[in-house]
Amino acid sequence: MQDIQSSSFDLDGLNMCISSLQLSGFPSAKIKVDELLLEWININDTGKIIDFLLEEASSRTSDGHSIPAPPDIQNSTPPPRSPSNNRSPKKRLQSEISNAPEKTKGEKLDLSIDKGSESEDSSSAQTTRRRSNIDTIPVFYVRGRGHRSRKPIVEDQLMLKLTEIESYFKAYPSGIPFANFVHITKGLCGLPSFFNLPLCRRITQLYPPAANPSEKSSGSRQNRQPAAAAGMGTGRITLKMFLQFWQAEMEPFDRYERFFRLIKQPTPGVDYIAKDDFVPFIQELLHFHPGLEFLESHDEFQRKYALTVIARIFFKVNLSRTGRLSLREVRGSNIAAEFMHVDEETDINRVVEYFSYEHFYVLYCRFFELDADKDSKLSRDDLLKYGEHALSEAIVDRVFQVGCRAFSDGKEGGYNAGGMTYSDFVYFMLAEEDKTSEASLSYWFACCDLDSNGVITPDELRYFYRSQLHRIASLGQETVSFADVMCQMIDMISPNDERAITLKDLLRPSKRAYSGVLFDVLFNLHKFMRFEARDPFQEKQRREDMFQCDWDRFAHIEYHRLAAEEEEGYDSSMDVDIGEEGKRHQADMSADSDWLIDDDDDDDDDLVLSRSMEKRGAKGSKGVGR
Repeated sequence: MQDIQSSSFDLDGLNMCISSLQLSGFPSAKIKVDELLLEWININDTGKIIDFLLEEASSRTSDGHSIPAPPDIQNSTPPPRSPSNNRSPKKRLQSEISNAPEKTKGEKLDLSIDKGSESEDSSSAQTTRRRSNIDTIPVFYVRGRGHRSRKPIVEDQLMLKLTEIESYFKAYPSGIPFANFVHITKGLCGLPSFFNLPLCRRITQLYPPAANPSEKSSGSRQNRQPAAAAGMGTGRITLKMFLQFWQAEMEPFDRYERFFRLIKQPTPGVDYIAKDDFVPFIQELLHFHPGLEFLESHDEFQRKYALTVIARIFFKVNLSRTGRLSLREVRGSNIAAEFMHVDEETDINRVVEYFSYEHFYVLYCRFFELDADKDSKLSRDDLLKYGEHALSEAIVDRVFQVGCRAFSDGKEGGYNAGGMTYSDFVYFMLAEEDKTSEASLSYWFACCDLDSNGVITPDELRYFYRSQLHRIASLGQETVSFADVMCQMIDMISPNDERAITLKDLLRPSKRAYSGVLFDVLFNLHKFMRFEARDPFQEKQRREDMFQCDWDRFAHIEYHRLAAEEEEGYDSSMDVDIGEEGKRHQADMSADSDWLIDDDDDDDDDLVLSRSMEKRGAKGSKGVGR
């Protein structure tokens, strides 16, 4: 394009001609002028002319004379198309983002355009727009801080809470005793009341009280004790200790991260919750909750209950199957809310998530019945008896080969050597009785994926259904061909690829309620036959009942069945006097800090007590809080 200043356009004359036109009496001419104007605006070089006219108009002096025109637009330097080091414009260094120069007021963007094609012009404009937005993009990740992790509660800043905190300590100048600290634990920190003792221990561990003056003057090292041990002995939390704890562990975090940091070990570099980290909190729950009072003299059953609660938490929350709960998993779960729920609910059986004693009773009784040799391990033959031989041999073999193990740091299978432990059985039974959850569907998907390639093919489905078909025929029932079953399952699940069912297909919210039927058809004989003979009216009633999931419904029915059997077959002459033995097993839960969960020992100490004790436990739990 030629120089705009030296072009054939006479700007003043053009303005005069346009203003002198009277198009109101010529509508067709006005339409034509508007059409030509739009066509002229769409010409590539029109934008440069308009920019020049605007600059020329704004640069006129008060007497109407114009300032000399700028240099040739065509010869000005164009903006760079990409960074000089060939780095993507979306990946600028943080120093570049933070030190990006700001445009001064009145500074104009260079709109020089090369003589390339229109596509190149468009690409350059888009790159310029993307690059102009980079400076406003927030930092996506900073090491040590998750993207959503720290959202401190504004109302919990120390300066705003200081008066309230001091009011709690006003009556205790020398520090609040552990027993009285529960008001701060519940009211000020927003934690369950049975977190009181672990919280006091954590505060004393992180911020031990100052040593006594007499201890400082003593020159003998033998008489000295660690500050943390001294704090545990005094059993008091001073105002200074709590203010330090609040400022470091409470103020910077939201309630999820507070919960997470209190349960995990305070060791530097440890950013996960292990199974034994829950033990002190479950100890306190067993010690104080009225719904678990009847277990006070049965230490081994307390251990099994604690193991059941922890296994249920890890089964539902630890979907990564690492054996360690991360902060992300805690945030995405309901465990913080359920710990508060069990603290406020006097009937332990109403807390169906994790803590219900009825659910523990169903799990433990089923394991006890299957364990023929009472070695606290289930063999392949033991597991085949589950649900009155409901499962096929093919799926039981796969469970022992690749079944997910509890607290195993991602390990799978390996039951053949030592057998299935109780915690592993908890995983298995939760997955079997409720195939609608993500954890359960992942469990069975891994078992049915024979080549572990992430998809279930028709050949793999045929492998498991062949065993199921043989069992149906042996019972004299009418068989259904694999082609018909396959067609029905495909219609029900609607996978993206009919010859490669993925876990993602099963986990879709609209299909999750029906995905478990696929596995029942493949290897659970009783559930498959119930599915074939299902009553639509009963199915509607089942969906509208009070239970939140299939496991809650199963555990409720099974518990009352077991309780009825125990009532009918209870014989008081078979009771065992456990007075001295019960005293020997009884532990001081508030002082025993080494009460760890050990599910892999070969001792059967947990079976020393007779089955009648379980019967009494069941009766005791039924009478609590009702």
